[in-house]
Amino acid sequence: MTPTDTPQTVEKITEGLLRIELPPVAGICEALSTSTNVYLVEHPSPALINAGHPAQFDHLVRALRGCGISPADIERIIATSWQIDVVGAAPQFPGADLFVLSPDMRTPRDLEMQVDARRQRLLQLGGRMADFDDRFRRQPVEEQIEDYYPRLTRDLRFAPLRNGHFVKAGSLRLEVMGTAGPGAGHMALYEEERKLLFCGDFTMTHLPRFLEDTRAYLVSLERLAQLESKRVLPNRGRVFTQGRWTVTRAANFLNNFLGNAPAALVRSPSVLEFIERDRGHLPEDPVELLLLYERFQLLFDELVRSRAIAAAGDGFERRYGVDVDDPRGKIRG
Repeated sequence: MTPTDTPQTVEKITEGLLRIELPPVAGICEALSTSTNVYLVEHPSPALINAGHPAQFDHLVRALRGCGISPADIERIIATSWQIDVVGAAPQFPGADLFVLSPDMRTPRDLEMQVDARRQRLLQLGGRMADFDDRFRRQPVEEQIEDYYPRLTRDLRFAPLRNGHFVKAGSLRLEVMGTAGPGAGHMALYEEERKLLFCGDFTMTHLPRFLEDTRAYLVSLERLAQLESKRVLPNRGRVFTQGRWTVTRAANFLNNFLGNAPAALVRSPSVLEFIERDRGHLPEDPVELLLLYERFQLLFDELVRSRAIAAAGDGFERRYGVDVDDPRGKIRG
């Protein structure tokens, strides 16, 4: 695993706040690795919001030095999630205090445990898909996942945060908002004076990239939409200047997708059939296919949970729609 030769980008957001956009990890497909944002708070006590992927560390160091800051000058890092491209490079700043969300003040606490949980979920899903369809290429999936999720430290020293805390990052006083949905230990950070919302792994322009709990994701988005934010600063992609409107639009987009999905599930497709129908073909990249399957399965299972649709069958043959036999029908009467 090596960093790409693409240069990092540095953008001034407001006085004393810069966005450093780190390029994707080389050799990893776009579905798994994208450009990542690290936010530098310039101050006599410099701070970072997020730290990037371990393979992006050299790019981050060059960007910091271009801003006149040595990595040794960084006094604290606040990581908005436990994703590897958010917190993975933090151990390479041994002089910085690390702050992450740990709701019960104990867990999540082990970085390798968090990374391995994600690694194993994808490997197991890839194995099951290969058993289901012998055309699915298992080897490139395993190679990319093992490369993108390297073994990391189990001894991650950090200060635990929980919902309602306030934490300082240079001149910023940030309110911690535990926001479930994208993943365990996810949080948003809100700076009321400047109306800045660091929204973490929430996606602002399309379907969620990271999703573990659809219902919690929507509830968290709607909570963030109540803030009077002027700028929204995501972990990936550009900064949005119409803050509250942007978050409201993201919540409406996901709500509309869930509301309209039943009409699209005619003839009760499986998830793989839906993807092929929606895109006109199945993705050639097996990792992209795996991630799409995982995402749509979570979304469709939420529709089943809310009884907007029914489902029948198991595994990759499970079919979703309003016109499938629902074994719960007789029970509900």
